[in-house]
Amino acid sequence: YILNGTSSNLIFDNSGGTSASSTLTPFPPDLNGVLLSQLNISGKAYVDLRQSKLNNDVRASVLDLDQNSKITGDSVVIDTSNATIRGQILATAAAWLHNAQSGPGRVTAFSGSSITCTSGMLKMSLTGSTVALHGSISATNAEVKGLRNFSHTGTLIASGSYLSIMVETATISGVVRCTGAACSSLVSVNETLELGGILGCTNGKCALSVRSGGDMTATGTISCSGNGEIRTSGKISVL
Repeated sequence: YILNGTSSNLIFDNSGGTSASSTLTPFPPDLNGVLLSQLNISGKAYVDLRQSKLNNDVRASVLDLDQNSKITGDSVVIDTSNATIRGQILATAAAWLHNAQSGPGRVTAFSGSSITCTSGMLKMSLTGSTVALHGSISATNAEVKGLRNFSHTGTLIASGSYLSIMVETATISGVVRCTGAACSSLVSVNETLELGGILGCTNGKCALSVRSGGDMTATGTISCSGNGEIRTSGKISVL
């Protein structure tokens, strides 16, 4: 932990060690809820957040998670403005990425990264931010909202009853799918929507609603095994 004037940097670095994946380093409880200038997790470092240990509220203006490292826990809460995610974020009960304190910025999850919530809700409420998701995202239920620009080329899968994306502009070139038997899926974009990937609900009496406050361009696939609707206030172009 490095404190230099008003700048505070926290570094987890296992130097590429060969420790077992069950060997976890707890996030410092005394920094729980403290806004750091920068948080770096690298070199096969595995950082653990636990609600019971009061160390699951991570706040960092800049977050850098390298490809061989991961953040794990039951309820994982991360407040960040600018994030580079190449590794894994794995939560069992809940995962929430937001920017209530750090403010808007740019968040990129690169190809090969993963954000997973195995048995609960995954929320991404990065208000006013530009977010690019190129990796794998999976959860029981998922909610993405408040983003200024949303770009998605990876996979976003919800296996439960709820999947919602509510943003200003969106370019979806990857896979967005809800697989629950009675899943309610919503993609609502205030301005322009470009859909070049796969968007669908695929099981039972699911429902899918796609809404655009501006123009919509569709070059991909929209599918629904239940009830589906498409609404736009601008032009619809199907190419």
